[in-house]
Amino acid sequence: MEKHSRLGGVIIVPIDDRTGGFVLVTDPSKSKPHYLKFPGGKIKPTDASPEAAAARELWEETTLVAKNLIHFGVGSNSTQYLFLALVDFPTSNRP
Repeated sequence: MEKHSRLGGVIIVPIDDRTGGFVLVTDPSKSKPHYLKFPGGKIKPTDASPEAAAARELWEETTLVAKNLIHFGVGSNSTQYLFLALVDFPTSNRP
């Protein structure tokens, strides 16, 4: 993907490459029961690309590292980038 020309945001859907499970994070700005969301955030001027912003936001919100980031869409305002992130969940978080 080319370097972004304007800032926007990213939403990441982290999927466990082994089980197909996914991750939601809490959004402290929302009240229950609507306080869960997919990780994401704003693209910063220091991010080299929307992919870099997605990898950074995924790490900041979950401490997960994407093995593969797949760009699968752009939001209706053309500045919201949607990514699927294949990750390995820690084994200690499994039932």
